[in-house]
Amino acid sequence: AVGGPAAIAVPAPAPPPPDPAAACAGGDGAACDQLGLAAVDRADWAVARERFSAGCDAKHGPACRALGVLHQHGDGVEPNPVKAALLYGQACDLGERQGCHLLGLLRSAGTGVDRDLVGAAGMFRRACEQDYQPSCFELAAMFERGAGIAVDEARALALYAQTCEAKDARGCRSAAVMLDAGRGA
Repeated sequence: AVGGPAAIAVPAPAPPPPDPAAACAGGDGAACDQLGLAAVDRADWAVARERFSAGCDAKHGPACRALGVLHQHGDGVEPNPVKAALLYGQACDLGERQGCHLLGLLRSAGTGVDRDLVGAAGMFRRACEQDYQPSCFELAAMFERGAGIAVDEARALALYAQTCEAKDARGCRSAAVMLDAGRGA
């Protein structure tokens, strides 16, 4: 009979989910990062450091950033802002926008690296171009003050407005202050 039971297609069963430990051991940086985050949740700093390091070695930007955070804050390691800055730079070079942002903050403060406002502005610009609003706010403040870059109040106001539209109250407040003072418009 046409259309009988033999014509009914039965889908193949879905493959089992990959084992994150096996995936990490096989060089999957995202799996290593996932395992590192789980270790952080348990405050198992040695495992977190090991997994983030493996993820960073596999060129996974978020793992490099997370390893940098461990080194910056001294979670399970001696605080080492120099190493943190290097790891944030590596994360940024791998396209991880928070890595760019965190390196910008370190450069702006001169923590772990020489104070470099021009370099900080460059890091904030890279992250802002990837739609990371905290960096857009920092860049706006630098344009407003002329910190490391030329004063550009119109650009500052536009970036503050952008961060405001993204629901960052600091951007809204800063844009309002500039507009009330008749600046940037």
